[in-house]
Amino acid sequence: MGKSGNERRKSVNELVCKVVSMYDKIFKSEVDDSNDEFWEELFLLWANKSQLCLIVDQISIDQMQQIKQVINCFVSKCITTITHQEGIRVYNAIQTFGFLICAVAKKKEVLHCSFNLIDILFGIDNGKTYMQILIARLCSFLTENYSPVLKSCTLEFFLTMATVTENINENPLMEYFMNNCIFEALTFILEKCVDGNIHGRAAVVLLALLINYQKSVRENPYMVKLSILDNDLALNGYSFVLSRELHRLNRSFENALPNSTPSLWTFFGSVFSSDVQQLPSIQL
Repeated sequence: MGKSGNERRKSVNELVCKVVSMYDKIFKSEVDDSNDEFWEELFLLWANKSQLCLIVDQISIDQMQQIKQVINCFVSKCITTITHQEGIRVYNAIQTFGFLICAVAKKKEVLHCSFNLIDILFGIDNGKTYMQILIARLCSFLTENYSPVLKSCTLEFFLTMATVTENINENPLMEYFMNNCIFEALTFILEKCVDGNIHGRAAVVLLALLINYQKSVRENPYMVKLSILDNDLALNGYSFVLSRELHRLNRSFENALPNSTPSLWTFFGSVFSSDVQQLPSIQL
């Protein structure tokens, strides 16, 4: 017999408590980085964004430098799992790493902290190598035969990296995208009709962010690549996603109008419509 609702809730609560307890041990330096059993078990559990962010929030600014080695180790374990494991551990490691980036970047942004985001996450000398390996692996998830869930998780992680600061030009993580181009992976997503329908919006939003990074002060490789892109399938997918999103936004705007307003649109629509069929007020 299956578990009852109460039993399932109890089981979920126990897993939540377990992952939070493991986070506490990590940040209290109670875990040896050679304890493979601990790390393998951690990445079998669903990542908990709210609790991870809460733990980072509670670290004082003075303690951030002291705990840097702990965060460096945590990030290293996330990247190692993503690049060397398969299945649910990879998904959970991507999510965990994304949540950790969010938590540390938010602390820096909100409190105007002076610490170096790259140094806190990777160590000042490790970021370039780590991210080169990681981005190559993540791009393979987008271009090879992996599940739509993992593709969505990968795109969400890339978007997290690109949006950790209010001003994208001040985001140090964007440099990893400039040095490790993901343009081909994004256009591959747009080429595929099925993938484009599922992941197209995230791919186009990410591409727009990448194109606009420091575009007025340096040569942006994504802008150059898009300007010379000679791939009808990718361009059609790009146009399809833009048209669909504009249509959705127009519909949302129309639905948000006061009840009295649609009659005005109807009036103007009727002026230009035929007797046979009245066209909608906005048509794409």
